[in-house]
Amino acid sequence: MQFSNMKNLILNPNGYRRTLFTSWALFLSITANAGQNQFNVDFAIKDACNSGGARGELLVRCTNYISAFPVPPDPETITRRGGERTTILWATTSTQSSATNTQSSEANNNQIATINNRIVGLRNGTQGGELQVTGTVLDKDGKPVTLGNGGKAGTTKIPGILDDRLGIYINGKIGYGDRILTDNELGFQQDTHGATVGMDYRFTDHFLIGTTFSYNYANARFFHEIPGPLGNLKTETYSGAIYASYFSDNGFFVDGIFSGSNANYQTNRRIKYDIASEPDFDTTALSSNQGTEYNLAMTSGFNFRKAGFTITPQIRVDYKDTNVDALNETGGQGYALHTDGYSFKSLQTAAGLQMSYAYSTPWAVIVPMVKAEYIHEFENDSRVFNSYFLQDVRQKRFNIITDRPDRDFIIASAGVSAQFFHGISAFFNYDTIQGHQFLTTHSFSGGIRGELRF
Repeated sequence: MQFSNMKNLILNPNGYRRTLFTSWALFLSITANAGQNQFNVDFAIKDACNSGGARGELLVRCTNYISAFPVPPDPETITRRGGERTTILWATTSTQSSATNTQSSEANNNQIATINNRIVGLRNGTQGGELQVTGTVLDKDGKPVTLGNGGKAGTTKIPGILDDRLGIYINGKIGYGDRILTDNELGFQQDTHGATVGMDYRFTDHFLIGTTFSYNYANARFFHEIPGPLGNLKTETYSGAIYASYFSDNGFFVDGIFSGSNANYQTNRRIKYDIASEPDFDTTALSSNQGTEYNLAMTSGFNFRKAGFTITPQIRVDYKDTNVDALNETGGQGYALHTDGYSFKSLQTAAGLQMSYAYSTPWAVIVPMVKAEYIHEFENDSRVFNSYFLQDVRQKRFNIITDRPDRDFIIASAGVSAQFFHGISAFFNYDTIQGHQFLTTHSFSGGIRGELRF
């Protein structure tokens, strides 16, 4: 329930009656670094006691909270306890759930990037970002030949093991990032790692279909400048995808990817504060729930080639539909919450430019690459989580709102791949999100690849 819609009156233990709208300005004046979410939690804690809905440990918690922070505030509350109130309210505000959006997007982006790198490598005649099991075709000058031009006179093939039309690959990635603290959401630092295995088959010199399976792990550690560390969110995501690509001899191409994923979320919400009636209070509320996501991405562009250089302008449309199940926390000594399930949609467009150069040596073909994409978000918006304290018998919900996602940002990439004779190859890629209002990420993928022996 949003504060502007609250019409009820609350009777606090000291006998003061107040309207919640009037108390909004008072609340902000005596509570450091707090916003609407903390106001809603402050109301929910007091209302659970005043209405008689609180039971068990929640009754103890809300009674001590009301005693520690009377309304109207005494001088000590204003001068010394403002930070203590902030500590309690940020710790009991379940904004950790909002990070599921970031982590699901990270897993999806990793899989899409891996597939795109694979398709680009095939179109350009090199096998970028995967375990090499098919041959690369070189022209008479030692330059890679695109698939559509393979087999023409004057070409030489770096030998592989399997049918040239069949490819099998594996890719690994690690990364890190951080999100800033805002009025609505906790900041966090995040580490990720994942792997993708895939297979594709080229039915003609201009058309291929493939499939992948991906695993991604992310751990977000939450913080606030006043309470300090506030727990973490761990996410394991398992994804499957099918993809297809059509490419012509003159450089035009169209790619399509459809993927689905299942995510397992484990949240550890730390609640730590120190007030006279509860000195050195420290507990955790634990939860686990699941989510599903479906994604459709379409990319089209054109390869301009000249003397080993390839310049590729391209556009992409990416649609995502995510659903997250409800959760019930355990532990928390009265602060355990129920949070309703929720869903969100994302529609993004990307306009990008990629440049690469294929350099042939007597021992390998070296292909450095740089790429940048400008991303615009159309659909995704601020969300509202509905929660209630599990030991409130009324199950009276309060709202937690999230930030409105940034609409415009940039994804930049750089990398190099090397294709050796006998199917041995190696690669290294770096990707980063920059210019985002809240989020910055960095990820690295790389390894050594060789022919599969059966």
